[in-house]
Amino acid sequence: RSLFTPRDCALVEQLVSLMRHADESRHAYDRGVSEERTRIARDIHDNIGAQLMRALHSETPERKDTQIRDTLADLRDVINNAQSPVLPLEDMLADLRAETADRLEPHGIALDWTLESEGALLLSPSFIHALRSLVREAASNTIKHASADRLTVSIRVTELQVQLHIEDNGQGFTIGTVTLGQGLGNMKARVESLGGAFSLEAGSAGARLSASLPREGHIQ
Repeated sequence: RSLFTPRDCALVEQLVSLMRHADESRHAYDRGVSEERTRIARDIHDNIGAQLMRALHSETPERKDTQIRDTLADLRDVINNAQSPVLPLEDMLADLRAETADRLEPHGIALDWTLESEGALLLSPSFIHALRSLVREAASNTIKHASADRLTVSIRVTELQVQLHIEDNGQGFTIGTVTLGQGLGNMKARVESLGGAFSLEAGSAGARLSASLPREGHIQ
């Protein structure tokens, strides 16, 4: 009592609290690093490894090239997501536009790409991945099935949501006679898991995919 005053005791308690907070923060950081390493390893094993194996055993050079190109795109996603927990939408879309044009050009398909944005926007990786996957799947289906010579991608970013419309001028199909394949089925589930809406329209000429994703909860 003669050596330490109440003020000294309060100071020590503050120091102990700060040390405890620093220790908890360090443990949280270590857990985050471990979880991120696990995610990257899982993505490489489940996606990259499986796609490379399919490409290795592909019977046609054209299909092999497509699978390798898709694998490189997915690998780029893994790297980008590891570098930044929140991604600039404009940067991602510029990269995706170039990638899509490169995929369509060898098949004689022109790309029309429009973007309307009400300002800079940062989105979570899950949101960005959903947009990428929708565009890539639509481009793949156009190349494989549509017999089209033009693909139109329209993206509109508002204060409340991101709207995506993808349309081709191909041969179309009758909605009632087909079911969503695994790729589009997965995309529909992903969009709905983010609180969005997904629709696919088709007729005697062309097909149109639409998705709207709410911005709330996916920006920082």
